[in-house]
Amino acid sequence: MPSVARNILEALLEANPSESGAVIGLAIADLTDKKFDQAISTLQKRVLDKDPDNDMALAFLGMSMKMAGRAAESEIPLDRVISRNADMQAVALAQSIKSETV
Repeated sequence: MPSVARNILEALLEANPSESGAVIGLAIADLTDKKFDQAISTLQKRVLDKDPDNDMALAFLGMSMKMAGRAAESEIPLDRVISRNADMQAVALAQSIKSETV
């Protein structure tokens, strides 16, 4: 992700540190840069430690784990999103991630 986009996301977080969408955006930027462990850490520390039921963050955590070669471990957050069935977009994303091979 271009540094301009990353800078915008960081500025959003300075103004509103609890904005999970911006944190997820940073994790996606990490995935794009193949920084899988950094994406996992970002999601866990900056979203899920504060909001463990954030289904979108859980879905992207599962994606990050799968892309990092931790497919078996990725099933845990993905299955949690699917079983909770609370956020339909996150459920659809989790199902799609589970069905993909990386």
